[in-house]
Amino acid sequence: MIKDKGIWSATDDGLAAAQKYLDPEAFMHEAEAHYAAWVTEQPKKPTTPDETDHKQEPSSFTVEEAEETAFAEVAQHLATMGPYDLQNLVAGLLRGMGYSVRGRSPGKGSRRRHPRLS
Repeated sequence: MIKDKGIWSATDDGLAAAQKYLDPEAFMHEAEAHYAAWVTEQPKKPTTPDETDHKQEPSSFTVEEAEETAFAEVAQHLATMGPYDLQNLVAGLLRGMGYSVRGRSPGKGSRRRHPRLS
């Protein structure tokens, strides 16, 4: 499994293992064995203050955690936007992609529901 921008996906090796080990218990046993082997291959992290590199400041977030937080905040913001604000946002994104917006819905009570694109 790999995680990219908060979304987990199966690797080719994982998909092959799923085909090879049809029994869930056998699959789990094999996955745990591979994980244990992976853990032993990882470099050991310093555990005492004497082993740490004092030149580097510890970061409070990893890049992955920062990306996940950013995506979650954007998703939350989009979920709470009003429909006309969202319409304006999408129109701006489309303009940024090279489309031109010929008209917009004037607001409540309009029959036209989305910008016309050209």
